[in-house]
Amino acid sequence: MTLAAENMKLVHVVAGFLGSGKTTLVERLVRHYTELGRGVGLVINEMAELDVDGAILHDHHGHKEVHVLGLAGGCVCCDLGEALVGAVGQQLSNPKVEVVIVETTGLAALAQVLSGVERATAEHSEGRLGACIGLLDAKRFEAQRARWPATDVHLVGADVVLVNHVDVATVQQRYAAVETARELAPLAQVIETSFADVDVAQLLAANHQAHPSSDQVVDTVAGFSQNTFLLKRPVVLEKLVALLRRHRAILRLKGLMLVEGREGMQLLQWSSGDSEVALSPHGGEVESGYLVAIGRRVQWERFMTGLGECLAPKKKAKLSKRPRSAALH
Repeated sequence: MTLAAENMKLVHVVAGFLGSGKTTLVERLVRHYTELGRGVGLVINEMAELDVDGAILHDHHGHKEVHVLGLAGGCVCCDLGEALVGAVGQQLSNPKVEVVIVETTGLAALAQVLSGVERATAEHSEGRLGACIGLLDAKRFEAQRARWPATDVHLVGADVVLVNHVDVATVQQRYAAVETARELAPLAQVIETSFADVDVAQLLAANHQAHPSSDQVVDTVAGFSQNTFLLKRPVVLEKLVALLRRHRAILRLKGLMLVEGREGMQLLQWSSGDSEVALSPHGGEVESGYLVAIGRRVQWERFMTGLGECLAPKKKAKLSKRPRSAALH
């Protein structure tokens, strides 16, 4: 590698199916670079109209070192392809940005995303493609492949594949996931992880290598849809869990909301197959709670009605006793 190449801004890409752990990994990458004092440009793609991951990462890491561009309301591998090229180019042109990280939506085809990133780096000589990382959920991956064959395209072209969530997977599930990852990405390094906990320096050393190209464009979002729900009142957690058990067409739910019995705004994360939702306190400023749901063939009216029934009752205003007026004599 030439000295000029070493001084170029790297563009890392993180891909993987819904709930595989992409945002957790991106947060680790951001922390790695900011601790080194390097400015990070994030390009976060969301199917939904609200950029949940971008807002979370921005709030966690402050304003100076992290520069977030959200691409919401579509998928960068197809309908937002031109927007991806522009966003990566904008980050590369920012003098405060020294490294760019692209987080795809959970439905994007990695090879098609890489094509867009390569176009952007070709137009901006200061940037080059870095590590292309694919994640999969060891516990759910084989079942996901059986239901959605397009799941495979999240790994094709990866330099590293993280077989994530091995802490909750069986030995058979782990073995099957690792073997499939090796078949889909034969040139990639395969690493088993929990909570995307990996040696970041080792991960980022896996610079992009040439992969067999394909002109085939895969429509990975066919049949999937999303909705965003604004929440003005706290949510009763037990009711929300019961709702998700009834609506099996919902595959992913995340957002920020107030929860009855808990202090402050909570970050919610849930994926199909989870028995409970994961909550963690969120210290950032949020005008209103909201949830983003992604699913396949969802009856949205029914789900919205059920979600409304999960809200805590409106508090009745307490009537204070009116003081007696002093009698005038």
